[in-house]
Amino acid sequence: MKVHMKYLESFFGKFTKRVMRCPSCHRKIRFPIRPGKTLRVTCPSCLCMFDVSFKSKIFSGNQQKLLMDRVKQSLFNLKINKKRYLFIFVGLILSIYLANNFLFKTDHKKIDQSLIEKNNQIYEEL
Repeated sequence: MKVHMKYLESFFGKFTKRVMRCPSCHRKIRFPIRPGKTLRVTCPSCLCMFDVSFKSKIFSGNQQKLLMDRVKQSLFNLKINKKRYLFIFVGLILSIYLANNFLFKTDHKKIDQSLIEKNNQIYEEL
């Protein structure tokens, strides 16, 4: 069991820690990875302090500009297609209304006549 745990620790250690050289003395320093944050790292041998940031490559520099351009272009395309979708929606609603009238057509005269007869009977009984 301990063998498996050590293997897992060494495997996941690659993803949770980073090794970097000190800019002053070039000694290797290991420190934890904190996504989206900036760490101030101190070299244990020369006490040099430097900042390490963990920014996503997607949201850095040109990548962010390209992403925003793609979003703007897709929103612009949605505005163009908006009229087409509106016509499709109106046509769909109109076709449902017409299908409802033709398929479930009731004789309105019979309904009105039966209501009048019922109303007359009520008045005669009083």
